[in-house]
Amino acid sequence: MRARERSRHAENHPPLYAVQPGDTLTGIAASQLGDGRQWRQIWDLNASIVADPSRIRVGQLLEIPVDRNDDDYGWIDPTEEEEDERSAFRQDLFRSIARLQGVDPALVHFDANRVNLGKGSWSGTSVPRLMALYVDVASENSLIDTLYGFFGGEQAYRQIADRFRRLGVGAKITTEEADAFRAIGRHAVLREAQDRKGVEDVALYLKQIAAFTQEYPFLDEIGSISEMGAAVLSHAAHQTGHAARAYAVAMGSRTPAQVRAVLTEAEFLDQIAESLIGAVERRFQTGVRNRFDQIETTFGYSRRYVV
Repeated sequence: MRARERSRHAENHPPLYAVQPGDTLTGIAASQLGDGRQWRQIWDLNASIVADPSRIRVGQLLEIPVDRNDDDYGWIDPTEEEEDERSAFRQDLFRSIARLQGVDPALVHFDANRVNLGKGSWSGTSVPRLMALYVDVASENSLIDTLYGFFGGEQAYRQIADRFRRLGVGAKITTEEADAFRAIGRHAVLREAQDRKGVEDVALYLKQIAAFTQEYPFLDEIGSISEMGAAVLSHAAHQTGHAARAYAVAMGSRTPAQVRAVLTEAEFLDQIAESLIGAVERRFQTGVRNRFDQIETTFGYSRRYVV
């Protein structure tokens, strides 16, 4: 983006709302948009993280729709080239996450007593959204009967999605269902759903990062973050569910100025990585450390990204 556009964009992130105890989408729409009947707009905008509009979790960050009018909000639509650059960066980030998860789109494993699927190692309430994207891809390619056929029919497919919506990471699958997920992961066309889900995930991680990057110690003069910073924080979000958690641990009670006075950006990001390594069981720590070593060979500090 041009410098003037970047500066204006960085100062005007779409508003995010943190879900509070007792909140409903109707109530949030009433308080944030002035009309509870607009709850569906919020749901549509956050479909990648809210599978069931009646089940939102305390602490979730929801994007609130706004009229992005230049006079009111200072937004400037990116050019096609700029949007291509942003899309390519999101795809690079997902490929990085996928590499560190093992890349295998047919992966079905049971880590920490929960089901993990595909090259994004999706689990819990992420699974229904992945399954919805499978339906999208199948419908676009006249493969809907093929998709449902792997699971024994549409009803069985939807029952699995409902199970993950209700039970989250506590949901279990049968051996036959695991085989069906492996089969659609191997399918040359259907597995495109995993790439779509991955790019959605990264877009969400970057929105989470945008919510607190004004406090990031190493922003440049136009408010952009290094690709390395965005990559580490995105991986932190993938591992913990929200990038801000690992960031807060690394910051402690220090201000951005205090951090800059004693650390380089590389040292600060190393602290974030160490906090994530220390948060997993000892038997997994070597693997997580290797992940962050690989990030250092994939991304750099010279290229910048406005989240």
